[in-house]
Amino acid sequence: MSFLNPWLLAGAAAIAAPIIIHLMMRQQTRRIKWAAMRFLQPVLQRNERSLRIEDLLLLLLRCLLLLLLALTLSRPAFRAAGVIPPAGSRTIVLAVDNSLGMGLTDGGSSRLDNARRAAAQIIDALPPGSSAALLAYSDVARPIIAEPATDLNLVKKLIVQIPLTDRSSNVHPVLRQSLDILKRHAAGAGDIYLITGAQATGWRELASIRTEISASHAHLGIIIPGPGQEPNLGISAITLGSAMVPAGAAVRFGIQVANYGPDPVHNVTVSLGIDGEPPNDQAVITAIPAGESRRLSLFTKAATAGYHTVTAQLPPDHLAADDRRSLVVHAVDEVRVLLVAGDMGATPRQGDAFFLERALTPVAPEDRSRYFIKTETVPAGQLFGVKLADFDAVALVDVPSLAPGLVAGLEKFVRDGGGLMIFPGDQTDPAFYNTLLGEGLGLLPATIGSAWGDASQAANFRTLQPAGYTHPMVSVWQDPASGTLATAHFFKGFTLKPLRKLNDRAGESVTVLAYSGGAPAVVERAWGNGRVIQFSSSANTAWNDLPAHPAFVPLMQRALGRLVTARDDALAIPVGAEFTYPARPDWLYKEMTVTKPGPPSLPDKSKVELVNGQPLLRYADTDYAGPYGVAIATDPATSLRFAAQPDPDESKLEPIPDSELKSLAPGTQVIHWTPGSGTGLAVASEGAGRELWSLFALLALAVACFETYLAGRYSASK
Repeated sequence: MSFLNPWLLAGAAAIAAPIIIHLMMRQQTRRIKWAAMRFLQPVLQRNERSLRIEDLLLLLLRCLLLLLLALTLSRPAFRAAGVIPPAGSRTIVLAVDNSLGMGLTDGGSSRLDNARRAAAQIIDALPPGSSAALLAYSDVARPIIAEPATDLNLVKKLIVQIPLTDRSSNVHPVLRQSLDILKRHAAGAGDIYLITGAQATGWRELASIRTEISASHAHLGIIIPGPGQEPNLGISAITLGSAMVPAGAAVRFGIQVANYGPDPVHNVTVSLGIDGEPPNDQAVITAIPAGESRRLSLFTKAATAGYHTVTAQLPPDHLAADDRRSLVVHAVDEVRVLLVAGDMGATPRQGDAFFLERALTPVAPEDRSRYFIKTETVPAGQLFGVKLADFDAVALVDVPSLAPGLVAGLEKFVRDGGGLMIFPGDQTDPAFYNTLLGEGLGLLPATIGSAWGDASQAANFRTLQPAGYTHPMVSVWQDPASGTLATAHFFKGFTLKPLRKLNDRAGESVTVLAYSGGAPAVVERAWGNGRVIQFSSSANTAWNDLPAHPAFVPLMQRALGRLVTARDDALAIPVGAEFTYPARPDWLYKEMTVTKPGPPSLPDKSKVELVNGQPLLRYADTDYAGPYGVAIATDPATSLRFAAQPDPDESKLEPIPDSELKSLAPGTQVIHWTPGSGTGLAVASEGAGRELWSLFALLALAVACFETYLAGRYSASK
């Protein structure tokens, strides 16, 4: 037990007053000798003992009354979790959730609106002289008032300014920071008031939270503002369905809509638009069961080359943040591809690059000049006379080897953002590739091992994996309507062993496709600002029959798309992640201006930096979902866009059970706050523990009544 007003315990010293009066009355008694008293002495002695007992009983009652009054005024309280800070120096940490889920409304106020009101009530209920730290949190804890301040009016003003973000929720970081604050300012024995949407997704680290709270002397009050769980639909994903985005052509986008509510929904309209213009395509999903999602495809068109924002959206509901999702795409007028053939063949059809060239330009010969992909085929011996910088991608098709000067030029081409595809064949020299491009530069995604199979033995073949197409290059085949890659037969190929990362320019080797037995069939790696894709079998029908299958054209188109959009992978980031984008050398140290979605604000300005020898755009303030615009002060000005996308799990509004919250530590209170409930005072008093002053006040009243009764009775008898 502790006391909220401990200095008022000094009032217990008033107990001395009735004792002193009692002693003084005894000293005022005079003895008078009277001869006849000897006959009354026995009776008087008996009465004197009775009077002494009565006086002592009244004295004890009066002392007890004064003690009970002192205890009542000192506000005794009991708290199992630890020590209660004395009134006037009470220290609290107030943490307010401002993650995406706090934007949920009931048609009027949002959770965050109610959270601000509940926080203000807590501040109003604090005793004078108390101090409070204020934190806003999502998956990160951001101090608004980092150290407890006694200016509670300032705290209330700053509570109103806490913004809603689109970040995910995670309670662990803010509780850890709150405990650190209390350790510094309240010996760990203060109060933490956590105002939270209580979504289960934000309490993934419950075990760690329980350990840290239980080990502290802090009291934890959890306030859950309304509204509670509401029906909610959200767009959980938007993906580019095509390999690339040619300017002026309709492009397919895949959209996934999830039903996060407890009931099925019907006739859901989904629309797709570009650059903030009215939607130009839409469709209706007839039904989405509770807890499930549905995918559909919609089309839109980028009128010009450059960066465009494609946005899918749903009719508004009570959680607006997930009703729309944006993706930034880079539309191109032209993609130039250099095909380097080890053997040009006696006729075009016999050349190593024939099928690859047709797959990349799958149009009639008379239309190729208007098609956005332009190919040029040269024999390996003539590569010295070609300027690689004029191309977006290079394909080495059964090229035996390259001169050292060409290897250096090819490495620089990829490092500066170009794409490289490598196909083996009968002329391929594994030693050259492994020594110079592999172990030498680390450019090669995989080491070329021994050859397997025999092209003349058509009865023995391998097939590609029939499912599990998770890589972006082949993810389109996750949809059974897109067909399968597993019908092609591979009669011969090289064993590929993914190569470790040898330097900072190289990314990790990733298996794009595997054979049905698990051996890698296609492997890729990022290199500098570019990318390399390595195949284990030929690009023609010498070693496999893939070029005869319908999947060959989209597979090659998507492989090219991976190469020419290597930089554009950075244009889609999770909310809260830092945007980093490889810059051109002429952007270095130029001013960069970023405009962002969310509440109106001034643009942010910074400069293009040099990081590890590479010019780089960097921007970290990405708390809001949607498109961000970037302008670089070049001459003429350069602009690009990127989009931040929220975590789909944050749309899951299922709350964590109160029983789990109360299990965090002894004395943890969970309060469901509603407007007008006035729980601020209750929370403030409960936060201190269980106060006992009312019990002592009742005892004092009972003792006073009993003392008055006995005093009257004893006086009457005398």
